[in-house]
Amino acid sequence: MESEIKGQSLRNYPITLRAIRGDDVADRMLELLSPELRSGLEMGTILAGGWYPVAFKRELHQAGAKVTGEPGFARIMGYEMTQRDLVGLYRTFVRIATPRYVLSIASRIFSTYFRPGTMRVVERRSGFVKVELSDDSASATAWWQAEDGDLIEPPQQ
Repeated sequence: MESEIKGQSLRNYPITLRAIRGDDVADRMLELLSPELRSGLEMGTILAGGWYPVAFKRELHQAGAKVTGEPGFARIMGYEMTQRDLVGLYRTFVRIATPRYVLSIASRIFSTYFRPGTMRVVERRSGFVKVELSDDSASATAWWQAEDGDLIEPPQQ
């Protein structure tokens, strides 16, 4: 089984991109997508609660980076999307909790947003938390790989 991600993350990508870089950039990013992904986003057939290939998310990040020409753009989008997703009580919780605690909670809900796979905290110390991603079908740590700020395909198994 290929790793999958919830549709909400896919749907929010062009919305967030449009908000932070404008209509022209978002429209050019959509033009670079595969017909299947572009159609799903434009026609609204990608459902927030549905499961979709993680490759779609990688495709969005690659297109966004290409259109903007900004190194590390995936990190910018990850930050911006998280800021928009964290509202109300969740935002307050994240602001007052330590990164260590937030990551320990995140490991419990990881499978709500990605499948198959698990995330677990493997090391904790003051100012540091190390997590491990595992996946029965492929290396979850290869979902997102960066090389000089550009996303690359995970190694084939």
